[in-house]
Amino acid sequence: MIAALLLTGAGAHAQGGKVAGDDQGLSPKAPIISKMEKDLSADIPYRNNINIKAIRHFSNSFANASEERWFTIKNGYMVKCVVDSVKTRVDYDNRGQWVATIRYYEEEKLPKEIRALVKSTWFDYKIVLVEEVRFPTGSPVYVVHINWMDDWKNIRVQDGTVEEMDLPGKN
Repeated sequence: MIAALLLTGAGAHAQGGKVAGDDQGLSPKAPIISKMEKDLSADIPYRNNINIKAIRHFSNSFANASEERWFTIKNGYMVKCVVDSVKTRVDYDNRGQWVATIRYYEEEKLPKEIRALVKSTWFDYKIVLVEEVRFPTGSPVYVVHINWMDDWKNIRVQDGTVEEMDLPGKN
């Protein structure tokens, strides 16, 4: 599901004036990618209610995670945590298989080559938020949320390819 949202740009939407991964909310027009927030149920208080494969993968891959919270989502589990001062979301399917990791951070943590690709075209725009998405196969996808005055754009960068994603409500 996450792959479809990122690859097609479907599901990008504004929600309550908040940007995904931002607790303060930057603007009422700030776009986000993740519609999965709607699929959350209450967090899971006991790890024995979670597939052991997911717990093992998370423990091995994110040993230095803090603020760890598990949730059930449609077709699996989600962990929200902080890793090296970066808000992180890790998704697993019902069988405990890792599906994706999304890291939410500011421009300063964006790799220089990705920043250069975005800024070479949208030089006047401010990079507001970056969503770095990793899947079990393939290279990372960077969804860079940019803003200039009242103009918001979501830029998708993968393997040196840069494309502007469609925003909801814009045709």
